[in-house]
Order: sequence, then structure tokens, then C-alpha cells
Amino acid sequence: MADRIAFKTNTAIIWRFPLIQAGSLQTGKAGTITVTVYDEAGGSFATPTVTEPSLGGSGRGVYQFTFTPDAAGEWTVTMVESTASNISSFVIKSQAVV
Repeated sequence: MADRIAFKTNTAIIWRFPLIQAGSLQTGKAGTITVTVYDEAGGSFATPTVTEPSLGGSGRGVYQFTFTPDAAGEWTVTMVESTASNISSFVIKSQAVV
């Protein structure tokens, strides 16, 4: 997996991701997004707060959360975005921690 960045244990990871629906960035959805971080053993590790920061004035529709892994291995992040009429759930990414 030489093409992947490995994060370090006990070092905070800031994860940013866009929320795109129907080809457009979706803004104002931080309250409808639930992120769950699973540790190297597959157990639920954290449900960090998701925010929508202003990144140089153009960050709308880009969300972020932070977590600090405490062990080496493959960590997985899932996201659920729910509104009154729609629920979407998917894996954002699995990431190596060393």
C-alpha cells in the first residue's frame, strides 16, 4: 500500500470531506451527519462532532471531524447523512495507522 498515507498513533487526524448530492456541494448539513470511527479491531471507537468550517471562504459544503487513534492497524470511518426524506450511509475510507 505504498500509495497510502499512514497516520501515527496518539496523533490527531483532521479528516475533511465534501458532501455532494446530485452533483452539487451540500451546505448546512453538519447537524444531519453522523460519523463513526471504527478501530483496528472493528469496534466502535468514536462518534466525533462534524463541523462545516469556512476554509478560506470557499469551504462551504466541505465538512470535517477530528479523532485520535490509539493503536496501529486499519481504521475505518463511516458516515450517515439523514434528512426528513433521505438517509445515506457509506464508508468514507479505511486508513492505515502505524
